[in-house]
Amino acid sequence: MTNDNTPPAEAVFSQEGRCGRILLSRPRAINALTYGMVTAIAEQLTRWQSDSSIQTVVISGAGERGLCAGGDIVGL
Repeated sequence: MTNDNTPPAEAVFSQEGRCGRILLSRPRAINALTYGMVTAIAEQLTRWQSDSSIQTVVISGAGERGLCAGGDIVGL
């Protein structure tokens, strides 16, 4: 059973072949990072570090406006 009140993930992880993919999924906020996103990304990168099936990691942003401009990093 799914919970329709569950918020969508702000960072989505997937694997395509030997590529680990991270999708920042906050298009309304120009994919600005949150503390929760940074924590989730760090945990995933740690898992991928010991996974020999991952050779490359690609980070992209949802929507058409941008990818994490950097001001959010200062806030973190």
